[in-house]
Amino acid sequence: MGDIWMAGKLEVKPIGGVALAAPPTRVCAVMLVLLAERYPGWVSRRELGDALHSESPLSKRNTAVRQTLARLKRWLPKDSVVIERDSIRLARPWRILTGGSTGLGIAPGIEHPWMDEFRRRHTPEAVVEELSPEGLLFQTVTEVAKTDRDAARSILCAAPEIALLLPARDFVWAVGATRPSSRHEPNAIEHDMLIAWASYLAADVSEALRLYLRAYSNAAKRHDIPNMAKASAQAMFALLEMGDLDSAAEWLERLTKADREQSMHLLVLNAKAAFFWNNHLISEGLATLRSADRYAKVASRVEQLHYFSNLAVLEAEAGDVTEAMNSIERARALIAGPWDRIFQWNLAIAEAVVLSLKGLAPQADEILVQAISESSHPETSISSWYLIETQAETSARSGNSLRAQTLWRSVESERYARGLALTPRLLAKKQRIFTEGR
Repeated sequence: MGDIWMAGKLEVKPIGGVALAAPPTRVCAVMLVLLAERYPGWVSRRELGDALHSESPLSKRNTAVRQTLARLKRWLPKDSVVIERDSIRLARPWRILTGGSTGLGIAPGIEHPWMDEFRRRHTPEAVVEELSPEGLLFQTVTEVAKTDRDAARSILCAAPEIALLLPARDFVWAVGATRPSSRHEPNAIEHDMLIAWASYLAADVSEALRLYLRAYSNAAKRHDIPNMAKASAQAMFALLEMGDLDSAAEWLERLTKADREQSMHLLVLNAKAAFFWNNHLISEGLATLRSADRYAKVASRVEQLHYFSNLAVLEAEAGDVTEAMNSIERARALIAGPWDRIFQWNLAIAEAVVLSLKGLAPQADEILVQAISESSHPETSISSWYLIETQAETSARSGNSLRAQTLWRSVESERYARGLALTPRLLAKKQRIFTEGR
């Protein structure tokens, strides 16, 4: 952990230590910046070879990466680099400080094609021109947090879907900079639920559940009925993901009470339907979800999108192709931007199942491959798992049993590694995959 100063001459300084000597090679310096920018994500040796040694023949890139990596490890403090098989990352975050508009330039002494691209992306003009919604949110939260943490927290929690698009290190910084010192501060409940949602998507479901339960408790103490309803619904999703059906059944009573809150009808019925669905009670789940249709007209765009994307998947899994296609179209009309990516991946599942049922396996696989590529990041593990499980079943349906079973096992092992049990719905899906074609 430390700072990488790039305004003018490159200087690398560990926290609490002195600046390191000059990098052993320019490529070594570039590797550090690349890994710091990608933290906490992993970077494959092939990616490093393509980025840092593109001028070398393919046959020599692995050797070049290995040599550069060895120099980097000797240059940095001990245990600064983590290597797992073909993947590399830094053990801790390093801040990259480009100097903003100081006019000194970004490490002008390091000439390299990757650094040229880095400079292009980080010059003040480029930052202004290319500022994304999540970049604008981060910039605003960063500035406001300097003088008013409550206001910064309010801004961050007002746009959770956009906040979740932030790179992991920026998200961690933003929630840390806006963390309330007590549950009585403004938006403390929403702050917990934002972190819980991020934890859930990253498959840290037990942490998500802990935060949702805390949010529910705090909301109950304030008699904050809307947040009680929201936290109870999200807690249900977490319990189901953990495979804890007994606790989920007990939680249904809280959902029934939450259903009295008019503005939360849609979300609560979504959670109730998920309970039946994950117990492999398809008809009950579908009936529950369809009963919520009348509430969609008065719900927010995001709530409607959540509802119709879930309905599309459930209808597709139930084999109701016509209704599934109708729900897919209704959901797609609500997509507003990349911050709706979770719902877009849900729709990819629904569409792929429909195409598979129609015997259009190649088209189904094409949709899933694209969505899996987009979601294959630690921050969105849950979505990636659902997509791969769907790909396993569509592969089995098309007769590719070996591929189907391999795909299924890859996700099943991940679930078990996180302490998540298979629900009756997933067990039924597994049985179909492993018995198809026998």
